[in-house]
Parts: sequence; structure tokens; C-alpha cells
Amino acid sequence: MVQIIIKYVERLIESRKVLILRKRFRPDEDPKVNVTLDSAVKDVLVAVSGYKPAIHVGSKLNDTIIVEHIADTEKAKIIAWNNTEPGDYHIEIKTGSGTINTLLTIYGTSKITFSYGFSVLKPKYMNETTNRPVAGK
Repeated sequence: MVQIIIKYVERLIESRKVLILRKRFRPDEDPKVNVTLDSAVKDVLVAVSGYKPAIHVGSKLNDTIIVEHIADTEKAKIIAWNNTEPGDYHIEIKTGSGTINTLLTIYGTSKITFSYGFSVLKPKYMNETTNRPVAGK
């Protein structure tokens, strides 16, 4: 069990993850969501807690998305899908109990990189900067 959780944590911290959606479903709610991914999202990690959860991911054309199973326990399931295409996706959750809440959390890996630099003069290119502030300026 500990190894499964560690694998999930490793996936979360290995790259830039952004929270796309977090939603708690009451037992009387239908646990389905639609998510739109843009071109900045590379990979997606979906975590569900509930009793014997199952996750189905489909495209807007109802094609089943192939996912990687990261963790699967009696009370949690974690999946990932890589190299996502921009567009609309449908995520449906099923659980083995109608008496407890279900929590869905979706993270995405951003393809956007952020570069910064410091310079006394306004640079035209990043290679005209340093990665530390200029002393005394």
C-alpha cells in the first residue's frame, strides 16, 4: 500500500502539475464531469477516492482513452494518460457504495516553461541575462 502511494506522489512532483479540477460527489449525485484540455496540458493524472472506484475516460466522440493504471486500492484509484490532445473529455466514476462521498481530483502537466533573467539594461534575448540579480542594481 505504501509503495502505491509513493508512486502517486512521485508522479505528482516529477514535473509541473496544475490542478485542473477537484470535485466532491455526494452519494446521490451522478459522478460524471466534462473537462476541456488546452494545448498547454501534456499529461493528466486522475485520482478518485471512494469505495471500490472505477474510472472511465472518453473523448468527445465517446472513444475510450487508453490510460495507465498508477494505483488501485479498495478506497482509491489513480490513472494517468499521456500526450493528451487538446479537446473535450468525459470522465465517469463508478463506486461500489451509495453511502459515501467520492472525491475526484484531476492534475495536468503543463507544457509551458517559464524563463527568467536579470539585466541592468533591457535585453533583447534571454542569453543577454543572468540567472541572479545584478549586485547593487
